[in-house]
Amino acid sequence: MALFSLAGAWESGTQPALLLLVREQIVPAGRVAYDRIETEIRRVCERWGCPNPYVALNGDASPNDIWWLTAWSSQKEFDEAGARYAANTALTARLAPLNARKRALTNEPTTILAKAVGHAPFTLAGARFLAVTPVSRQAGTGGALYDLPDGRRVAIGPSAVRPSRPKSDGSSAGSLLLGIQPRWSLVPPAVSGVDPAFWRIQRPRPASR
Repeated sequence: MALFSLAGAWESGTQPALLLLVREQIVPAGRVAYDRIETEIRRVCERWGCPNPYVALNGDASPNDIWWLTAWSSQKEFDEAGARYAANTALTARLAPLNARKRALTNEPTTILAKAVGHAPFTLAGARFLAVTPVSRQAGTGGALYDLPDGRRVAIGPSAVRPSRPKSDGSSAGSLLLGIQPRWSLVPPAVSGVDPAFWRIQRPRPASR
């Protein structure tokens, strides 16, 4: 699961130069097994020294719509991530069987690399939601602006409370509301320490008998 970024991109409070968003759909009836695997992946990453944080998000329109967010301070950091990950053989060996099990529970993921426009304040410290809202490419304000590979521009806004529900169904044509999933996420203390009750890791629910 090469979805990592440097801690510095999360802790500074400034807008990361790059955001990597990876979207996957859990297959029907796969949510419980997926939950257990992702919780274990987070535990393994923490125990065996995953070098970079990542955040899991749940699409507001569907509990099986999962997004993964990583932040990068520069293109150089992004380009070097694969080498840092591959060098940690203890970590990769333990993640391999978990990722193999996970592949049977999701469709093929889609990846979006968003590039920052400007230098707006941006921090996940204290955030529980993330709103992604399309804006005009001529917009000069509106928070943390990012250009997407398909030519669209979006404003990305972390929020401590649930924003007004988007009018769209969560599709790419309208606003997208994402809720942070702390049990699957690995974040630095500068993020989790602001809202420790939210980030306290909970055990997965037992499977129904």
